[in-house]
Amino acid sequence: MITNIRLKSLRRLKNISLNTNHKLIIFVGPNAIGKTTILEGIYVAAVGSSFKTRNFKELIRFNDSYTKISLTNDDNVYNVILSESGRKMLINGNSILKLSDYIGHFQTVLFSPTDVNFVKGEKGIRRSFFDLEISLRDKNYLKLIQDYKKILKKRNELLRLQNFDEILLDTLTKEMNKRQIKIIELREKMIQALNNEFKNLKNVLGYEELIEIKYLKSVTSKDLDDFYLNKLEYDKSTHITNFGVHRDNYVFYLNDLEVSQYASEGQLRSVALILKIALASLTFKLNNIQPALLLDDVFSCLDDKRCSYLVKYLLDQNQAFITTTSIENIPSDLIHQAYIINLKE
Repeated sequence: MITNIRLKSLRRLKNISLNTNHKLIIFVGPNAIGKTTILEGIYVAAVGSSFKTRNFKELIRFNDSYTKISLTNDDNVYNVILSESGRKMLINGNSILKLSDYIGHFQTVLFSPTDVNFVKGEKGIRRSFFDLEISLRDKNYLKLIQDYKKILKKRNELLRLQNFDEILLDTLTKEMNKRQIKIIELREKMIQALNNEFKNLKNVLGYEELIEIKYLKSVTSKDLDDFYLNKLEYDKSTHITNFGVHRDNYVFYLNDLEVSQYASEGQLRSVALILKIALASLTFKLNNIQPALLLDDVFSCLDDKRCSYLVKYLLDQNQAFITTTSIENIPSDLIHQAYIINLKE
């Protein structure tokens, strides 16, 4: 359980310290008061980066030189310091140099109304999302992805040259393929696990339809080396690597219909929320630890029936942080058991 959060110079928040030693915490306040920023701070403390931007500078309060996020849970104290010079991560005062050594020590699952973007948006958004989620559960995956991207960059640089070393290109391709085989295996494993969770959680939000994710590989050939050899002339003519895990896609289906094409806005939000609940359930099964749930304005996205189902689910979780513009948006069953923090200017 997260027991304390301290945020210094994070976006518009100057200096804030919160006692969060409670199972359910509800942040109440008008728009732009900093509710989502607090959730963002918790998220940054967990994974070392924001869910809203990749630019550290955007997180630093205007006219300040750095932002510091400190979080204490039952096991450790986490600090993430962001400045123009980069990122510094510490656990119990010990500096952690590699992101792969930092993430995964404590888990959070975030729901935001903007999550519909990775359900129906560009496939690159979904790839990045699942890359992070798999990395949080398997540190080897993060290293594989990082290595793959470095090799891919070198291969593309080589393809852009008029005359290049064919032997070097072949070496890079084989090294890239070694990573691809493992990346594909871990991606398939993750999607299979999530699809199983969807079946188990089918009635969590009073949802009768069956959700399924299909992992669409850019390369389906079992012999990757032979595949790239056959595509070499095409890659040469375009000066880029046209196939690989960097071009894979994930597609959501609802009762065998593609969500991005046929689902309503309400269904899109429900699919995004059930995905996050499935991830939380999967985290518990893998690590025997319930992640902290970060729910940004979640009840405004659901009808009364699904709100009732969600309340029952939350009351059975280890810890949840919820934001709302008005306490009237929160079901009374939840209010009675929650610690409410009113945020004001």
